[in-house]
Amino acid sequence: MGRYVGAAVLTAVTAALFGSVYTRQYAGGTAMADALAAGFARAAIGLALFCASGIALALLVGRIRPTGTPA
Repeated sequence: MGRYVGAAVLTAVTAALFGSVYTRQYAGGTAMADALAAGFARAAIGLALFCASGIALALLVGRIRPTGTPA
């Protein structure tokens, strides 16, 4: 369940990031192709940062080992 909610939220965040960059670039007089490229680039950077934080979190959680006998 958490994976589906996380994917839905990340999709919305990525779309909002793309939309805001594209709109700001296009409204500022940039050509449509350049505005689209800027939006895709910023969305890709956001996804890469999110993936990097997920990897770091997985590595940190993987280091925690339970001690003692299982209950």
